[in-house]
Amino acid sequence: MTMMTNRQPDLGGMKIPPIRFFVPGKPIAGGSKTAYVIPGTGRASVTEAAGQRNKDWRVMVAFHCREVFRLPALTGPLELSIEFRMPRPQNHYGTGRNKGVLKPTAPKYHTTRPDSVKLTRALEDALTHILWRDDSQNVILRVVKVYTNMNPGALVEVTPL
Repeated sequence: MTMMTNRQPDLGGMKIPPIRFFVPGKPIAGGSKTAYVIPGTGRASVTEAAGQRNKDWRVMVAFHCREVFRLPALTGPLELSIEFRMPRPQNHYGTGRNKGVLKPTAPKYHTTRPDSVKLTRALEDALTHILWRDDSQNVILRVVKVYTNMNPGALVEVTPL
């Protein structure tokens, strides 16, 4: 008799390596969720205030994940690492003959909205039932928001534990 564990299936003796992919484009945050009871039915409903841009971003995340991961959704604990690469605003660059030159005072880290929690929420929601069954499986998270001079997007790495 084989004991069931909380670890990933080994696919015939092979350990699943980390899954890594890049999603190009400006990362979009997941909207706030609002729950309410439908009058007359008593059923609960949840709506998300994210809009079409969020839906488009989640489609892109799912698409780029499927390019590298074609197995059934993972079932065990996971480590999720995300580097959100945000586009730099124009005021980080010089003007005149210094146009295009990054100012020495330009920050490395993106400390303005959207916040990392809402960016992560949108990405996790996009990968549910594709890369994992439920985002509660992400037991170790590493999230960073940095500015980039080119190629904004999200670098994602998921490691089965």
